[in-house]
Amino acid sequence: MNNIVAFKDESTLDSLNPFPQESPEIFFPVFEREIEIVGKDGSHFPTHGRKAVCRVHPLDDSRPLDLGIVKRTYKTTPMKSITDEAERAFLEFMNPMQLAGAYCADLSSRHGAWVSRRYTFPGMRAPVAETSFQYQAWVNNGYDGLTKIMIISGCFDTACANGQVIGEASFDSRKHTSGVEIPNLVKPIKQGLIDYQERIRECNKWAEISLSDSTVESILPKFPGMSERRAKRLLVQWHEEKGNRGANVWALVSALTFYSSHNDSDVGFGIRQTHDSDGRPSDNESETLSKRGSEVRKWINSSAFNSLIAA
Repeated sequence: MNNIVAFKDESTLDSLNPFPQESPEIFFPVFEREIEIVGKDGSHFPTHGRKAVCRVHPLDDSRPLDLGIVKRTYKTTPMKSITDEAERAFLEFMNPMQLAGAYCADLSSRHGAWVSRRYTFPGMRAPVAETSFQYQAWVNNGYDGLTKIMIISGCFDTACANGQVIGEASFDSRKHTSGVEIPNLVKPIKQGLIDYQERIRECNKWAEISLSDSTVESILPKFPGMSERRAKRLLVQWHEEKGNRGANVWALVSALTFYSSHNDSDVGFGIRQTHDSDGRPSDNESETLSKRGSEVRKWINSSAFNSLIAA
């Protein structure tokens, strides 16, 4: 995987692209508007240093929907401009066998304030323990003033309903500023391709490292940001995974990735439904699971987890 060479004929790239170029879920016009404060007497006062990022309301096209109030220095970066660069990188650095059957899934939360496109490449599937991994890349973006542009590239567990990057992933995250350069953002894609086979070998070793219940119980609270309540629920999930996969590091990883890929109240991993200003459900499940995925990446890359695989 280290001999990645770009295709020479760039004029053919657009015709080779297997991914949809239209998607109302994540591709929609976004515009900026001035905002004002209305006084008690109806007087209008301009705000200094702030503006609104808006779109046409997806549930009522007769009115706009504000996605976020942002600083004036905020640079609105359309999702399409990022995915275009990502897809060009795939076509440049992947061979036809790796591209075969490639597809993507488009997700959004809060009516488009958070958007994501997730690319899957069945041509890059490899066995790990009793399941299989494949190369995926995620592109996340947002317009709320808080969500960063993010690209994640690496090994994903195909057993997880929503996918979960395993081990060390190629990753980049940038704020929405005038200094953002989209071509630089897609560098993790190439690096993820280079590192893919090494990650597969690493994950196969996890199934060979035995763990005791007491070790898991003692290590979970040491993960970054782990609450006592969540550690107890993950311990229950560890016992479930251990019965299917054996008492090893791989079963612990499976317990962690279950948390990041399931909205399941029955096992204590439910997601609280949020609503917009009109009282309508804002569909925050995809965004919340993505944030959980970031948590799990921190856990798997933590010193506590590394102590398990280094022992």
